Amino acid sequence: MSGTGEPLFVADGERDRIEVLHVEDDPAFATVARRFLERCDPSLEVTSETDPREALDRLEEESFDCVLCDYDMPGMNGIELLESLRESYPELPFILFTGKGSEEVASDAFSAGATDYFGKSSDASEYEVLAERIATVVEKYRTERQLERSEERYRRLVETAPVAIAVHRGDEIAFANRAAADFLGVDAPAELIGDDPLSYLDTDDRAVARERIARLLADEATMESLEERYVDADGNLKHGLVAGSAVEYGGERAVQVIVRDITEHRERQQELERYRQLVEAMGDGVYALDADGCFEMFNERMVELSGYSREELQGRYAGDVMTEAGLETVEAAIQSLLDGETDSVTVEVQAKRADGEVVPRELTLTLQPTEPGESFAGTVGVVHDITDRVKRERELEAQNERLEAFAEIVSHDLRNPLTVVEGHVELARELAEEGASGEELVPQLEAIADATDRMLSMTGDLLTLSRQGDTVGERHPVALAPLARDVWSTLDTGAATLETRDPGQVEADRTRLEQLLANLLENAVEHGSTDGQSSPDDPVETPADGADEGLTVTVVGTADGFAVTDDGPGVPQEDRDDVFERGYSTEQGTGVGLAIVRTVAEAHGWTVTVGESAAGGARFEFHTDG
Repeated sequence: MSGTGEPLFVADGERDRIEVLHVEDDPAFATVARRFLERCDPSLEVTSETDPREALDRLEEESFDCVLCDYDMPGMNGIELLESLRESYPELPFILFTGKGSEEVASDAFSAGATDYFGKSSDASEYEVLAERIATVVEKYRTERQLERSEERYRRLVETAPVAIAVHRGDEIAFANRAAADFLGVDAPAELIGDDPLSYLDTDDRAVARERIARLLADEATMESLEERYVDADGNLKHGLVAGSAVEYGGERAVQVIVRDITEHRERQQELERYRQLVEAMGDGVYALDADGCFEMFNERMVELSGYSREELQGRYAGDVMTEAGLETVEAAIQSLLDGETDSVTVEVQAKRADGEVVPRELTLTLQPTEPGESFAGTVGVVHDITDRVKRERELEAQNERLEAFAEIVSHDLRNPLTVVEGHVELARELAEEGASGEELVPQLEAIADATDRMLSMTGDLLTLSRQGDTVGERHPVALAPLARDVWSTLDTGAATLETRDPGQVEADRTRLEQLLANLLENAVEHGSTDGQSSPDDPVETPADGADEGLTVTVVGTADGFAVTDDGPGVPQEDRDDVFERGYSTEQGTGVGLAIVRTVAEAHGWTVTVGESAAGGARFEFHTDG
């Protein structure tokens, strides 16, 4: 702030900011007005002051572009404040913003020098109009102030201007400043007087240039800026941006030419173009944010990663393309840069695309260079799409979890049947040594066979999980009723029966769905025959035929999927959270069958729950609509 009360003309990157002093004795209304105005126009920065006299003091200490003032206020009304303000700031935009709407008040306001008059309204949309009014009067004020300053400094500017300025009458130079002499490589401006102004152009065809000069001398036209190449007195090639206009000089019509030396700029531009091509060729998104966190520059890859169009991304707040947690991570990273802890920082964030999809990104941040006296100019970032990497990491993590589960099952569940085999083999040997008959050895051999079958079943399940994991192939509509009957026909179901009640069809990988149904139906047959659900610590006897007489397994359609139910003993409430875990089994099962069921369901994007059927048995319900 300058402390003069007059707005300063700032750098182009900050020119749009408008500082507004709102004088309003009602703090609640002032807060509401500030929020609405700043929301309607982000370039507005509103400062509220409830005391009119303190507002005048504040104008002495700080710089504002516009004053927005109420009328009825204690101690000093809006007109009185305006009269006091005009003594020091005759041109500063002043808008009387009041609910006391009358022609008399408006007339007094304009008589006292108010720029505009605006009535308070309960309609929030009116703030959009007010915000536009503020921006309009400030823009006009700034333009007028710039013109005034330009006129005051014009003469001195011409003499000391860093750009080349010359006046000629078409065929000879009549005036040149110091910068013109430097640009054309002579020791003093006087050496240029009398020279043909076109003799320094790097061209053999000067007819077009002379035609432009003739038009300027004939009327009041102004020549649009164009780039020309010059050769100075030492033979050096120079690039200049040229603008011309007709003037009166020494009582005669002449042409004033302003040439800005853009030789270095052109060289930098060529270098920047090479950098731009490199950035555009990168496979990562590259961007620059301003001090407010809005996109200033970005490459095409950044547009693709964001999902926004180039026009939508330009000027957009960076928080729009990140989740709340991602924004917090970035803000913490920027703070570490500002604290000098590092020159660059790399973080993983959850980005949010234009369509709302949340995707993982790796972000490398550095600070933009600052100008003298500037604390923060923004950031430069490189965005790397790590979707595939994160997917691979998750797959590896899931694979590791499966391997751990396999190791646990192999080390525990396979050990039990192996111990059974070893025990019965040893017993059979002892009986054989004692001269037992073959019939007497049958129980040991049957026990060995049962244990071997259990190990083979368990091994098959483990191979299923290890080979296919949680992936599915191409999906097609699959009718559940015939598929369930086909699967049922391959199982040893004993006296159990299968019913289907309009299960409909689902979009699925048929092979994986067969695996799901096979494991689920087999589980129902194996466990539906018990008098109560077993656990590894509570084994039960299984009838020889594999199921009780009358056990019925039903595949039925639901509102959002299908269910498999039975009329067996069901799953106890305390075990329902564990039945899908790998390694959870009774002495009858492998501990993997229901884990396969859940894996296949989740691979399809389904959810599966276990509960109680209407007959008191188990009910496994699949929600296929997400």
